[in-house]
Formats: sequence, C-alpha cells, structure tokens
Amino acid sequence: MRAKHFPTQLRNRLPLLKQQIVPEYYPNASDDPPKPVPKEIQQGLIIAFRELMANTNTGLDYPFSGLGDLLRWYQDIENCKAESTASIQRTITGKITALPFVASLVEPKDKIPVGLRAKYDCYHRLIFIACMQLWILDNHQSAILSALREWRLTAEEPERHTILDVLPDPFTYQDIATLRTDLNTLSQESEI
Repeated sequence: MRAKHFPTQLRNRLPLLKQQIVPEYYPNASDDPPKPVPKEIQQGLIIAFRELMANTNTGLDYPFSGLGDLLRWYQDIENCKAESTASIQRTITGKITALPFVASLVEPKDKIPVGLRAKYDCYHRLIFIACMQLWILDNHQSAILSALREWRLTAEEPERHTILDVLPDPFTYQDIATLRTDLNTLSQESEI
C-alpha cells in the first residue's frame, strides 16, 4: 500500500485502529468467548492516549495531523472516570497487553530517571504515531510490534536508559524533518 492512498486507508481502517487502542473485548486465545473490557479500563486507555498525544513541545511539529479524526474522536469522549493510567495497569497486565498499542500505553515509567521522562515521552509519542500510520497502511505488523516492544523495554530495563543519553534532545527541534535527518546521521555514525 502506497502512502498516497493514506487518506483512503485512514477512512477505511480508522474504526479498526480505534479498537487496537481501546478494545471492547479482551483478546481470546482459548475457545471461550472473549470477555468485554470494563468501561473504566477503556476510559483509562483513553486518558493514557490523551496524555501521550498531548504536545508538550510546542516547537516540534508532530505528524499527527495526518490522522485527522482519530485525535478528535478521543477528545470528544466525555466522562472519563479513571484517575490515572497507574490505576488500570494491574487490571490490564496479561489480558490486553497482547495488543501492542495497549501495552505501549500502559507501560509504567517509574524506572526511568525523572530528568529523562520528558525526553522518553516525546520519543514515545513519535514512535506511537509512526506505528499508527504504519498500521493504517497495513502489512507492517512485525515492524509495529518490534518498535513498540523495544520502546516499552526501554522503560522497563534500566540498562536500556542509556539510549536516552545518546538520542538528540527533541525539544531543541522545530520540525520532524530536521530531527529525522539528525537521527539518520546518528544511526550512520554508530554503524562505523
């Protein structure tokens, strides 16, 4: 699927993508019928998604505009009663985490040093948006799983936190294109 068909694919696949982020049923690997996801967990996931998508870096132009109605859909949902993503973490673990977008949203960040959390969140947001765009374009499940899993492991495993010291500070950039260029340069330097 080529990127020029992205608006059509977005329109066709948006309801399915919403289900990847805020599922109605727990994934089912057994013969039992899937169980409904409680409303408070769905609301907690919406809150987590809103928090992730909040653009705290006003200078950086996030490529979320191409996803159009997805952001508006979440902004329109009212009466979210969950207090925080931490309150839903224990309930979700092992049930919905088979869905990579959900697992990415609920990953605790308490092992990340406080001074690096904003940087982690900024890159998390960029990776999450890129994965949503890949999901809409289809046939990229392996890349999506890998990207979201690797970034989740960065939060879980302290020995992976050093990547945050190497990555450029995203808050010093005014646009994604310049950040991407610098990341490509950094990637080429590390191969030498």
